[in-house]
Amino acid sequence: MILKFPLLSVMATCLLLFTSTASAEMPKHVRDALTKLEGEWKITTTIGEKTIEWELTCKWSPTKDAMVYSWEGPDYITQEPNTGTGIIGWDAAKQMAVEFETEGDGTIFTATHYISDKGEWTSPSKATGITEDGPVYVEVQRAFVFEGDDVLVIHGKHRIINGKKEPNEKSVFKRK
Repeated sequence: MILKFPLLSVMATCLLLFTSTASAEMPKHVRDALTKLEGEWKITTTIGEKTIEWELTCKWSPTKDAMVYSWEGPDYITQEPNTGTGIIGWDAAKQMAVEFETEGDGTIFTATHYISDKGEWTSPSKATGITEDGPVYVEVQRAFVFEGDDVLVIHGKHRIINGKKEPNEKSVFKRK
């Protein structure tokens, strides 16, 4: 009899934890913001004096719980052709959207997305990669601004590459 109470307490706690986790769905305003990304885009990114063009396709996963994307275009550091595949999903524990991307050249990109119910969207990001000169570490503070349904501008500020401040970046997405 003494063992039943602790065992029931543990079972009830596990059930509550499972129920809480299972019901922590992506908020509507986050889903709505990510839905705006769906489709095919042509992007022009300007960093200082350098401009690159690339293409991006975004779509919901089959279960509609994550935005999956792929892109192709030149790497902005090496100018070599590159590709990437990523996913943005809801992290119920952190209560924010998170992003993870792998690139053809071995670069790994991660970001968190703070999307307010008022439409403000910021996203600190980090990337690690390798070039002929060695490892590359990048940090950028991004702000997403939609200009209607078919134009998205991402402002990348406070860019740091290998500990050195770099020019800001601006990516203009135009729906195809």
